[in-house]
Amino acid sequence: MTSIAVNNKDKKKLTVSRSDIAASGREHELRAVDTIARCVRQYGLKNIAFSFNGGKDSTVLLHLLRAAIEAECQVDEPLEDVTTVYFDDPCEFQQVRDFMAAAAKEHKFRIKTLQGSFKEALTKWLKEEPNIKAIFMGQRRIDPGARHLAESQDSDADWPDFVRINPILAWTYADVWTFLREYKLPYCSLYDQGYTSLGNTKDTVPNPALAIESSDDD
Repeated sequence: MTSIAVNNKDKKKLTVSRSDIAASGREHELRAVDTIARCVRQYGLKNIAFSFNGGKDSTVLLHLLRAAIEAECQVDEPLEDVTTVYFDDPCEFQQVRDFMAAAAKEHKFRIKTLQGSFKEALTKWLKEEPNIKAIFMGQRRIDPGARHLAESQDSDADWPDFVRINPILAWTYADVWTFLREYKLPYCSLYDQGYTSLGNTKDTVPNPALAIESSDDD
């Protein structure tokens, strides 16, 4: 796995625009934004949802969504009308919860917390919100069960009916950190403690060799 040097304390910027992404010359970033824009045109803001868990991948997706919707819809608060859901984990890190709350406040969106297993919670929620036709997810090909997914894919027959949209499916670990680092975007503080991925407090441990040391000036 490629190690990318990042430091959350250096982050100054809170958003990235489609023009920033186009200027970067990184085709996978522009493709992700354009994938999102097409889905917004097809389904409308009121009929899409975003699955947010505070990890690095969904943080990237948060900013891609904001950039795409801002450019496509010309709205002041791009995420205000997008339903954002979080599948609750009782053993979630408090730092993740704090980061999610800060992101929601900064970008002016509300998080709907769903309880229970992923499938159970999703089924119940979509019965309550039948207008939701597509859900944006931050899955990447390397994730468990994601190897054979498509960028846009209907749910399986035994699942509730929705379209799963995976704009960063083909991104690498390095792609994710390059996006966050180059645009100076905030991310959960646990990554600076040496965590490379975030599960929960019972199944995730940091790698001390990857921790960012604080300087005396901090």
